[in-house]
Amino acid sequence: MRILLTEDDHRLSKQLVRVLTRENYIVDAAFDSKEALELIEIFPYNLLILDIILPGVDGITLCRQLRDRHLKIPILLLTVKNTNEDKVKAFDAGADDYLVKPFNLPELLARIRALLRRNIEQFVTALEWQGLCLNPTSRQVTYQDKKINLTITEYQIIELFLHHKHKLFSCGDIIEHLYFFENPPAESTIRSHIRGLRKKLKNAGCNEAIATVHGFGYRLKTEEQIPRLRKEQTKEALVKSWQEFKDSIFLDVAFLEEVAMELKQTSAASIKLSEAIRVAHNLVGILGSLGRHQAALISLEIENLLEDKKGNIGEKLVELRGLLTEEYPPKTSDLEESVWYSKIMAIDEDRNFLSEMQSILEQAKLEVYPVTSLLNFWETLERVSPDLLIVDLKMPDLDGIELCQLIRQKPRYLALPILVISSDFNEENLQQLVTAGADDFMRKSALNLELKYRVLCLLQRFKQLTINN
Repeated sequence: MRILLTEDDHRLSKQLVRVLTRENYIVDAAFDSKEALELIEIFPYNLLILDIILPGVDGITLCRQLRDRHLKIPILLLTVKNTNEDKVKAFDAGADDYLVKPFNLPELLARIRALLRRNIEQFVTALEWQGLCLNPTSRQVTYQDKKINLTITEYQIIELFLHHKHKLFSCGDIIEHLYFFENPPAESTIRSHIRGLRKKLKNAGCNEAIATVHGFGYRLKTEEQIPRLRKEQTKEALVKSWQEFKDSIFLDVAFLEEVAMELKQTSAASIKLSEAIRVAHNLVGILGSLGRHQAALISLEIENLLEDKKGNIGEKLVELRGLLTEEYPPKTSDLEESVWYSKIMAIDEDRNFLSEMQSILEQAKLEVYPVTSLLNFWETLERVSPDLLIVDLKMPDLDGIELCQLIRQKPRYLALPILVISSDFNEENLQQLVTAGADDFMRKSALNLELKYRVLCLLQRFKQLTINN
């Protein structure tokens, strides 16, 4: 698989090329849109990765130009912008996916795999999975070349699973995909079809092909796990990369400090200010790729302050320099290790959002128990006995404020940390949540940036309180 990476920060480009090459991709690097177009004319790429902010023609314009040429290569855009308006612009320009800086490398690799797999599947004639094969032309299903006779509905169900090998389907999802008339079958009918399908697969020797995820639905018995980065890309490799890039990073910080001084005294020339914005933008990417997430977030704040030409940039630069001079990688404290494998109970009716939360928290060595309904809530809470509870503010049966109030009425749960998440916080409901007993709040849009750190901080804080008491 050949990938074209277009990123104007040479340090981030070098780091990403190194990581992708270790994943056995062939990677070419371009540093502006003109160079990218020249390479696209020469090589047949399977995927394009474009930074939005590029010298000359920006990434969104380049994406639009490529789509105007009817180029169908998958395009992944990288950016620090995370508003709905920015995402709409990206997708309207023809992007297939959109990743916000600072990002973690496992997520980048997972998105790349998904885009490449999606592109390949458009040209696949036979659908295969561990010896099971469905031929859409002959409409026959075989297991290790042995024909399996299925009913129309059984065929449609296994075809749906094979088209989406890593997706979870509820009975409602299956009905929505397979039926288009006004009186669809009951969910019990779908369960009956799945029992029949399982029996026929088992008789053919294909045992336990369809897994039941209790409370959620069905999927093929396979899980795509985000692979751990190879040893070369763990601590030793990150330290090596930091040693390679740190001098240029500190030069960038010094330049930003110089611009901040000029802004404080009078005003920096527009050319110098534009360069400072570009430098801060590049710091977000390279620091994020090196695992220095907090420093990347400070760099993002500095970029925004420079664009708005207001705020105390100097204070943020002092904070950034302080973070960069700390020991790297930081040693894990005894307190941080003590919260590993803590149990998190997460409540949200959106299964996809729950799945994202679970993936992020499990990478932080936390056990996650996803819950989509408040049915039998107290029994579930007692059975799981979580160390922390994550609650959606808006739920159909009971909102997060009322749930917090009910939980705090029970003496045994007075010290249970509660993190409330929502897409729509305001001054009124935040005050109500504080009164109801919530310990922290997070917007859903900040999931990738903040969830892990807020959860770890809450767990550590309450662990320390327990130790002190």
